[in-house]
Amino acid sequence: MQLKTLESRVFIALVLLTTALFLWIVRGFLMPVFWAAVFALLFQPLFVRLTRSLKGRRGLAAALTLLAVVLILLVPAGLLLAVVAQQALSLYDRVATGQIDMDAPMRLVERYLPRLTDTLARYNVDVERVRLALQNAAVYATQYIGGKALLIGQNALTVALLVGVMLYVLFFFLRDGDRITRA
Repeated sequence: MQLKTLESRVFIALVLLTTALFLWIVRGFLMPVFWAAVFALLFQPLFVRLTRSLKGRRGLAAALTLLAVVLILLVPAGLLLAVVAQQALSLYDRVATGQIDMDAPMRLVERYLPRLTDTLARYNVDVERVRLALQNAAVYATQYIGGKALLIGQNALTVALLVGVMLYVLFFFLRDGDRITRA
């Protein structure tokens, strides 16, 4: 009797170890699978309508739903990301070259709110230090955003691969989703 419980425990430990190793190997693909599941749930009503319209041809309905996902979500998101990255790099260049005056907000505060300047002086807050800190923070923020945008651009192949995996899995989630959930 004890041998069977030992065998069961060893078997369960091996199954857990194998599962953990498998998840460690495929960890880079977990997010695309997650997003494929989310999009499959969101676009399920469209898939069902297309399946009825196409007289039960689930493969074609899944492909058309996939095309809708690409046109409705991925293309606009990609264009938006490209515009944001371009604007971040442009902002960084303009701050770095001095086209944007980082002292202007502090001069505006000093001009229109002299009481604030006096209050800051009364509490021994150096306005010049605040101005320099704001300028450094703005430069750092634009450098950070520019660096992230550049990093995304450099990793475009990886992003494209992960989007491809997500679309591939999404196709099968749409086409065979009911069978997968039953299994």
